[in-house]
Amino acid sequence: MLVEKLEYQKKNPSRVNIFFESGEVVGLHSNIVVKYDLRKGIEIDPQSLHKAVVEDLKIKLVGRCDNKLSKSRTTQKGLEIFIDKKVYEWDLQGIEELSDIKSELIAYYKGQKLIDDEAFTIDFINSRLKSKPRSLNMIRSELYQKGIHNNVLQIASSIGVSDYELLENFNNKKFNGELIDLNDKKKMRTFANKGFNFSIIKQLSNDLVGYDK
Repeated sequence: MLVEKLEYQKKNPSRVNIFFESGEVVGLHSNIVVKYDLRKGIEIDPQSLHKAVVEDLKIKLVGRCDNKLSKSRTTQKGLEIFIDKKVYEWDLQGIEELSDIKSELIAYYKGQKLIDDEAFTIDFINSRLKSKPRSLNMIRSELYQKGIHNNVLQIASSIGVSDYELLENFNNKKFNGELIDLNDKKKMRTFANKGFNFSIIKQLSNDLVGYDK
């Protein structure tokens, strides 16, 4: 494949568009361009170009993943979905080495403690406790959807978070901490919709009566 011309990308000068005589255009990081000695009039075989594209994909993914993880914690599944989304956006999902690249990146970020499902679980539980209280079973379901399959109840216990505390916080936020009438069907249904069982609700109801006295 004959290189016809090269142009630095205006929005990202570290990347170069390679125009081939065949009409094909490939964008590569400038370091890759130098490594493969890509310049006008140079021939490159398809296998070498493929290797260059794979190496470029790694560079792009590392940049995007680093940026994402610098802003917020995520799970292994969350990062895998993020990687798949970027590859789809770049129309590079056909690369055979993609699975290996993804595994390599996941292993790297795990080793750097930048993805840690247990730490994410703790942050998520504390976030729910402060802003959107609900039962631990509901929190466990939310985390499961995010790819967290560890022992959520055990982790919650280790950081001192219980259904009782979550219910108390929910009652404070939703009903300003007022007494709980167990015969109030509407309120009881609201508690149930957040996953709280009757025994916990009754316990808090009794305690609030004691506080009120």
